[in-house]
Amino acid sequence: MRYVIFSLILLSGTAFSFSSNSIMFSEGSYRSLPLSKEIRSKLETSSRISMDVFNPSKNNKIFYLVFEDENSVDYWTKLNFKTTLVSGKNKLVFDLTRKLGERGSHQVERTLNFKKIKKAFVFIEPDGHVGKKQFEISDIAIFNPPELKPPEGMRMFSFGDYYKGELPDFFTIINDKTMYGKNKPNGFLEVDVWRSEDDQIEPKWVSKSIGVNKAVFRMTLPPGEYQYHLVWDRVGYWDVPFWGKRKFFIDGFPETIETRTNVSDFMRDYLSLTKEPTAKDHPYEFYLKRILSPLQGEFKVESSFVDFKFTGDPSGASLNMIMVWPKGISSDAKKFLKALDVEAKERFEQKYRRVLRPDTSKDGFSVGVVLTGENLRPNTSCKPKSSNRLVTAKNGKVALDICVVGDQDKEVVFDFGTLKSGENKIKPDDWELAKYKYRFKALDLNHETYELRVEDLEYGKDNRFLPNGHRKSFFHIRLKRDSVPEGEYSGKLKITQGEHSRALSIKLHVLNKKYKDSVINAGVIGLSPFPKTYFTANQLQDVDYSYHLKALEKLNEIGLKVFTDIPTPSISYDKEFKKFTLASKDVEKFIGRSSSRDVFLYDGKFPKNLLNGHFRNASQDLDSFSINLKQQFKKFLKRMDGKSLVYLYSDEATGYRNAVEEDTKLGRRIKSLLPGIKIGGFGNLYEWEKGKGLYQTWDFGLYSDIPSVKEFQKLDRHRQEFGLYNLCAGPDEDLSFCFGTMLYRLQKNGIKHYFEWHASAIHNYPGYDLDGRESDIAFFYPSNSGKIVMTRRYVQALMGMEKFNKLNLLENSLASSTLGSKEKNKISKFLGKINDGPLFPIARFKSSKGNLKRFVDENLDDLMLELY
Repeated sequence: MRYVIFSLILLSGTAFSFSSNSIMFSEGSYRSLPLSKEIRSKLETSSRISMDVFNPSKNNKIFYLVFEDENSVDYWTKLNFKTTLVSGKNKLVFDLTRKLGERGSHQVERTLNFKKIKKAFVFIEPDGHVGKKQFEISDIAIFNPPELKPPEGMRMFSFGDYYKGELPDFFTIINDKTMYGKNKPNGFLEVDVWRSEDDQIEPKWVSKSIGVNKAVFRMTLPPGEYQYHLVWDRVGYWDVPFWGKRKFFIDGFPETIETRTNVSDFMRDYLSLTKEPTAKDHPYEFYLKRILSPLQGEFKVESSFVDFKFTGDPSGASLNMIMVWPKGISSDAKKFLKALDVEAKERFEQKYRRVLRPDTSKDGFSVGVVLTGENLRPNTSCKPKSSNRLVTAKNGKVALDICVVGDQDKEVVFDFGTLKSGENKIKPDDWELAKYKYRFKALDLNHETYELRVEDLEYGKDNRFLPNGHRKSFFHIRLKRDSVPEGEYSGKLKITQGEHSRALSIKLHVLNKKYKDSVINAGVIGLSPFPKTYFTANQLQDVDYSYHLKALEKLNEIGLKVFTDIPTPSISYDKEFKKFTLASKDVEKFIGRSSSRDVFLYDGKFPKNLLNGHFRNASQDLDSFSINLKQQFKKFLKRMDGKSLVYLYSDEATGYRNAVEEDTKLGRRIKSLLPGIKIGGFGNLYEWEKGKGLYQTWDFGLYSDIPSVKEFQKLDRHRQEFGLYNLCAGPDEDLSFCFGTMLYRLQKNGIKHYFEWHASAIHNYPGYDLDGRESDIAFFYPSNSGKIVMTRRYVQALMGMEKFNKLNLLENSLASSTLGSKEKNKISKFLGKINDGPLFPIARFKSSKGNLKRFVDENLDDLMLELY
């Protein structure tokens, strides 16, 4: 390994000596790295930089390492490394050959020119927990990883649009223009390209692929017997492969034929990564190697070449990598493949850094109750508890999360006793019990740091669950009944593992009150967890419609009213193919179940499929199509039970898309083609001047924050309905606070709509969170059984809405004649503390939420019992 270590940094213009063992710097301050002639030379000739960074805070911190060259002018033209630091020591490794911008977000398709490097610096993003202790950087190294050397005679090809130097030298790069010929002994004889892809993963030699409908790849080889190792799959970037049939031939003879014929086939592959990993599993083997599992076999060359033929429907044959070697060197080839696999895993670990937190739980068997909103991971505190109190209204939602520490292999059994209050009973069958499944989850939206954390719920048979290799397991308990008579119920829940047993006493206080509907319309972006796919099969639309209904039902259960996207109306032409109709009976039935007066559209097929006109029959000219479209859309709106249709077509036009003018024109086109529709989008009030030409055309605006209450007047002047979105979009956000105390404050301050990310933001495989997109921040998963699966975010929203309803009940009681002045004074004093201080901007309000959350958690139920 060739490297240079330096511990020199510029702090306020002062250079430390080379003998300094570490670098100390403060949060929120930009600190330049020195760029001596030696360091510049090493950066120019090396591919990696590593360092240890010590975070003295108990909180996670966002760390940046940034390089600029002479052409860097903004964030997207710099080489940005952004990662989450956990408390304590963090070992970081970064790829200097990566393209500019962030991983997975490139506006400039180039790498940094280290010959013309201008600046390098580090930065810790300040948050609401800025401490006095300094951060420490040590052991900075610039180096090249050791190079592998394949055995003589081994041929290795990687397919895709790789740039020079992106792959190890032993790979021959094949792109869709590499045609076989006199000067190209290895290349395509023919190729019908669907599209070339880059999935932005490590190792790079499996990141890119060429999707073909049909291709013949010829490889020049001397006569003999050979073995091959073929990867013809891809992870996916914004989707998963959706093929129905694909074939692979060697010299005209079929080697393998694979098919998916129905929805069950597709879902089996789509859900293949939802098995729970154990504490010892590694995501490289658990995810990536399973997705990119190779085909291996043998063939014989009798002339001077071999032809590999591939056929498939779109995304089926994704040519990724092929290796070939003479059978006589198979032992050496297998050793090399093993070494290459070790390097692949190392590169994976450099890009996706795992955080391990020590579990301080004592040995033995114990049962505890988890605090609402707490992130559940192996090191989450699980203090033994023998009793728990719950307070709710007659139509409230009763739920709690518990933890069990014990044997990682033995079954955990739950036995519910009957809860009694006088003659009233809550029977064992009235409870619903599920186990949280662990997942490898990203700590931030950049998805470069991950840990084991719980995600989706799994229901066991007869309330029996296996820990699946985890010493600490978490469970969600929920009362299924919609209403419970007033009373003080008490009973026990018994938890057993092997010869160990604990009893948790439960006291449930059901108040003689009912929660009322909220004024604010809260909910989620998206709805159905069924994936958007080009895969075609019978009943595909029926399955998607079923998931829409189930997801809507789950949102309605906890009082969330709004969502985006509805099932797609079917389109059919008459016998002459001159006119089409929108069949919307199922859609009308679905809309009728929504409790919101507005129906929001964002990223679904409808109305995109109407606007792009791809379904227009050739027999219908454009003018006739436009008239037909307007007529059908007007009829569709009339059947919507008096509800408005709002199309949130514009997505952050002032930000990364820089599309203000483009979206303004598109908005006018939508209004013209779809008369009666309302338009709007997702905007940024901090960039009002840049975006006002667009924002002023909207009927409905959703904004990422509100700088101050003055913005209300601005939006009111333009007669725009507005709301907020994605206030708690991070992977580790506490939605019990966001849909609880914060939602109450939003309603109190006049906000009418709040959308959170996301019902099912799964762009790749459910469970595979390490893909660089905003993935798996979801309320719902699909399942092989067709049932909808809830996640931790849904549970937190459920618990948050219960708190919101309690605060709403207190607020409404101030106008009630059933309470005296003494009780109302207590309510006013309590709510006064909650409403104290400015709400806007929300980012600042959230940064200091800790004390407010504790105050509500510790006092709300006591006050409810005292008053009601």
